[in-house]
Amino acid sequence: MSKCAIIILMYRDSESTINLVKAVSQFNILDEIIVVDNCSPDDSYEKLKEYEADHIHVIQTTGNNGIAKGNNFGATYAKKICTDIDYFLFSNPDVIVTKESITDMIEFLDCHKNVAAVCPMELTKEKDYARDFAWKRPTYGQLMLTVMPITRRLYYRNKKEFLWFYDVEEAVQHDAFEAEVLISCFIMTKRSVFDEVGGFNEKTYLYHEEDLYAHKLYKNGKKLFVLMKHPIVHLGCSSMNKEYDDYEKINKLIVDSGGVYMSECLEIPPLGIWIYKMLYKISLIEKSIFHKFQKQRK
Repeated sequence: MSKCAIIILMYRDSESTINLVKAVSQFNILDEIIVVDNCSPDDSYEKLKEYEADHIHVIQTTGNNGIAKGNNFGATYAKKICTDIDYFLFSNPDVIVTKESITDMIEFLDCHKNVAAVCPMELTKEKDYARDFAWKRPTYGQLMLTVMPITRRLYYRNKKEFLWFYDVEEAVQHDAFEAEVLISCFIMTKRSVFDEVGGFNEKTYLYHEEDLYAHKLYKNGKKLFVLMKHPIVHLGCSSMNKEYDDYEKINKLIVDSGGVYMSECLEIPPLGIWIYKMLYKISLIEKSIFHKFQKQRK
């Protein structure tokens, strides 16, 4: 079987990370387990260092520069300690996985030369199918709709059918469902392709890193699949919630990353990106006024 390294990117979430390390260390299908502490300001790094072993490595970045850069940092380390590694498995700390989920991914990539990345079907902590398990590469028009005040509300209320999300009920009818973009909470990719396209785009800090990576793979004629037989459970964005509890800060990260995606993947000129960002600001003002009005009524 091909060699695989799991790269777990952590920020201020030692508890979830320790649980995941304990679980995957029991699997004999992972050659290396690499925990990347994204420069947590607490004692998460020190706690994880206690779990280091022959094939369990705990490393730390010099600064928290986002998901893309943190994952690339882990991949670079993986190649140093295991020069013949075949696959990278990038994981959030807050997932519950099985050996079968990982085995399925390795075997699928082994058997399909033109497939660059796979992920298992994602379940919520309530064990429901996650609506954003995968999606189509968003267009400029679709992204614009998500920042306009009225259509933005429709988007967040009905991800199932609005814009670029796939229909879950249709997708689960397949053992392997081909998708344009895979969610990055638990994604396996071929090391050769990852190196070929230059890894994740480090111009993003948070959000749209999946879209940018998928676009690179698309340009190289590669395919992506979601495997349905052995789903994983994603408990929620625990690391992100601890760092980004400020609504305006989160939205700034979204819009900045959206601008990178528009520029590099959709080739939108600066004026088009400026309009997108202005509409986003207007939507935030509209939301702020709405919240104040609600408070006054109470």
